[in-house]
Amino acid sequence: MVYRLPSGRGFVFGYADPDNEGAALLCFDTEESEREAALRADRFAEIFAETEREYNTAWQAGRRVEEISEEVKAARKEALAIGAEMRVARSQKFEAPASCAALRANIVALVRGIKKMRKEAASLVSDYGHRPGFVE
Repeated sequence: MVYRLPSGRGFVFGYADPDNEGAALLCFDTEESEREAALRADRFAEIFAETEREYNTAWQAGRRVEEISEEVKAARKEALAIGAEMRVARSQKFEAPASCAALRANIVALVRGIKKMRKEAASLVSDYGHRPGFVE
């Protein structure tokens, strides 16, 4: 968007504000020519779009870290519950080697999954910044 200033004082430039209907974000660095103001308006809008893309990418990464945190909590809870049941069974002299092996394999799979999720979250955090509430 280019606006002509009154009394031939040049042009100002900007772009329509996507968050506020009918509003525009303007830069009051005046330009002598309408063409130069239009070029600056394009660059101004490009910078805003780049900033928005970066923000949205970081926000999506933060959401994924939050999801991973919840998934880690659930996997830990499940692994701990299996371990508790195995300890009770062992204390009662319950012998079921095949069942115990399957349960141990389940715990190992859960722990591997947790490590993989933590690695993904750590990568996202290092790329886009710290997100509160991450479970280590």
